[in-house]
Amino acid sequence: MPLGYEECDIHVYLDYPQERQSRSGSFVWCTDGTQVDAGSLTDCIIDPVTLSVFGKPLPMTSEWMTNIVGAYYRFQKTDFVYTAPASVTDFLNQDYKITGNTYIIARTEDPTKQSSKIFLNTNLVRNEPLFFSFSKLDKKSSSKDPIVKLFWSNSVNTDKDIQLHFTQDGGCDVYRGYKPLFGTITTSTASTNVTGVNTKFMTQFANGDLIFSVYGQLLGQISTRTSDTQLTLVANASKNYTGIYNKKQPLKVQSYSRTESNYSGGRPTLVTANPNDQYNDVYIIPCRGNQLLVLTSFGLNFCHSFSDLDSTFIFPDPPRNINDYIAADANYTRVPIITPEGQFAIQIPDGKIAFQLAKLFFKANWSVQSQEITTATVPPQLVQFLSNQTISFNNWVNPTTVTGTSTTFLSDLQNDDVLFAKLDSGFATFLVGSVNNIVNDTELTLDNPVLYQATTGLPFTRNRKLAGTISFTVGDNIIDGVGTAFLSELELLDKIYLSDGRYIGQVDAKLSNSQFTIASPVTFTSVAT
Repeated sequence: MPLGYEECDIHVYLDYPQERQSRSGSFVWCTDGTQVDAGSLTDCIIDPVTLSVFGKPLPMTSEWMTNIVGAYYRFQKTDFVYTAPASVTDFLNQDYKITGNTYIIARTEDPTKQSSKIFLNTNLVRNEPLFFSFSKLDKKSSSKDPIVKLFWSNSVNTDKDIQLHFTQDGGCDVYRGYKPLFGTITTSTASTNVTGVNTKFMTQFANGDLIFSVYGQLLGQISTRTSDTQLTLVANASKNYTGIYNKKQPLKVQSYSRTESNYSGGRPTLVTANPNDQYNDVYIIPCRGNQLLVLTSFGLNFCHSFSDLDSTFIFPDPPRNINDYIAADANYTRVPIITPEGQFAIQIPDGKIAFQLAKLFFKANWSVQSQEITTATVPPQLVQFLSNQTISFNNWVNPTTVTGTSTTFLSDLQNDDVLFAKLDSGFATFLVGSVNNIVNDTELTLDNPVLYQATTGLPFTRNRKLAGTISFTVGDNIIDGVGTAFLSELELLDKIYLSDGRYIGQVDAKLSNSQFTIASPVTFTSVAT
């Protein structure tokens, strides 16, 4: 891409690595949403919220309904642990269309068993993308009560705990961490005493309650409270700590509605259906260092950025409580924790739904093309410098002799070629002069030298002056010549310029000594050398 052309302002970066198991590298290419040609998509999607290009999620492919192993596996009821009073016998596998495309549903009418928490019996890895699908049995319900709750938790650093509550009306409430209580506390591993500042122990706690740090780490169990600012623990505190505290009441950070403008309606979207349809698909994708992207088949699409995770365009940072993470977790990593490694659970608080859960994988081989970009003139190509060759000069100003290092002047250059050099940094080139005489592979003399500063060891390139004149009209792919020798002087893929520096095009085919074709139509008319 040419530098400095505002018309070609395309911003591209690869998704930050998210420690995804069994996935090679990043799976998303982020754009600003205006350059992609949706008609060129092959095995990928443009998500309607961030306008990013993804390899197509496997549940969106036709193979999803013919394959159930490996990356296509759906969890079965035996993959879950059930909390009392429910047990595995209270749930049923229901296969939809093919064996193994399993939905799990409670077979009991006991509401306490229906609403018990169901834990996946294997831990998820950090930032694991998931596919969740559900079917409502009560099709007409449109309240804001949760129809299903999803939980991510980690026993060491529970401030990273995440909850998604999908509601009857098609919305979603996002929870992260826990509500802080009034004031601050100080604890010591050498004492059972807890001292508070501006705290309300007498009304906030009961004897026997657990008390946690702001990071969700258990400090101890309360034995007695003597005042609003003094209490004792059953045993010495587990950690020396001063700061905000909580008792693990979930903290709602945002609510999203399917009726809100959470995404760009003018860009390609997933199917928008009613949340009362038979099957509703949800794609849960941690991405971009501090964001949780949720895409659904029923019109709820949002991307939530978590305030406790810093993120920059180049390199997202770890959580702000980095030092506490290091102290508490021997397996600490700099990769941001959007959804934590650890337990995943599902709860159906009211009534029954059938649900499906699977780890979310993506198509690996996908492609997309940009929209066609037209400019007033064809953008010049990036200069190709002669490989591993550099040149130096005998004078600061108006040098007449050029000395080469690892150069092959005799084969690479001809008299009248115009030399250009590149400074030590950047892409800018400057005119050195035209070749007068090639002495040997490492020495030549110049005509019309213009170098104005002392420089040594510069990469260089050359423009070759060709015989004759050429003519063409805007829109032409064929260039005509008079007195030209295209067959001997041109090579395929050569970049052709007029003597005034305007770019004509790249040689696609040599038809004769007086005609050649270029890859793209020329954008101006001229008769020149």
